Amino acid sequence: MTKITIQAIKNEEKTSAKGKNYLSCSIKTIGKDGQEIWLSGFGNETTKSWKKGQTVELDIVKKESNGKTYWNFNEVAERSIFEDLDKINDKLDLILFNGKKVDPTVPPQILEEKQTTEQILDSIPF
Repeated sequence: MTKITIQAIKNEEKTSAKGKNYLSCSIKTIGKDGQEIWLSGFGNETTKSWKKGQTVELDIVKKESNGKTYWNFNEVAERSIFEDLDKINDKLDLILFNGKKVDPTVPPQILEEKQTTEQILDSIPF
């Protein structure tokens, strides 16, 4: 897998020679030598969510045909937003609760009224 930064991205509905509809995805990035490179592959909901400036990981494949070099990427796994939220929640647990898993059904302790704002802010671990 290779990390790339998207310079431009285009997802287009196309029809194959056999009449099958598919989503084509083209991504422009900058190579190690500073040269623009266009990568091609199949798109999906994940590639539709990508934006210019975003860094993504792709399995890039070099193809040679008729003396020309083409750069393709293998199919991108579709990610669920719920997977991302789970990762964010795990990181928040690490930060806020020293890595202890928190039961989301249990309400947080109510702060005592006599605590000052400064005391509350001082207790935040970041």
